[in-house]
Amino acid sequence: MYKDGYIRTTICCLAVMALVARSHAVVIDIKTKGATGDGNTDDGPAIMSAWKEACDHGGSSPSTVLIPPGLYKTHSIVLSGPCKGPIELHATGATLKAPPELAKFNTTSWILIKSVNRFTLTGGTFDGQGHHTWNSTKCHDSLMTCEIPVVSVLL
Repeated sequence: MYKDGYIRTTICCLAVMALVARSHAVVIDIKTKGATGDGNTDDGPAIMSAWKEACDHGGSSPSTVLIPPGLYKTHSIVLSGPCKGPIELHATGATLKAPPELAKFNTTSWILIKSVNRFTLTGGTFDGQGHHTWNSTKCHDSLMTCEIPVVSVLL
């Protein structure tokens, strides 16, 4: 009898632990995915890898992509859903910087976040290198309308 009760209690505890673990938030640091934060290396692939892992994690608590303090250069990236649960991009103290060469952009956006519900952006500086765009297009020398490539963060 005592042994039977012990087995039931153990199974019940394991089931509760599995439910708690499944709904628990996950934090993915982009540095664990290869980001350097040195301002020279393209850290975009590491950001996208961390995003995919966090997006694929389900649960009621938000999954977090952690971008620690530092300077992160990134070319055009797409962070897309739908995600299996809420997701946060936490970049407090971090600066994401676009490359200054406009020729490196093969899309009309720099950072595109699409098809994502329950998204939170916490902190961060997003430097699209606008001063380089204006200097390279001669728009400041003309009274006529000039076209510049779109370099932006789209949500």
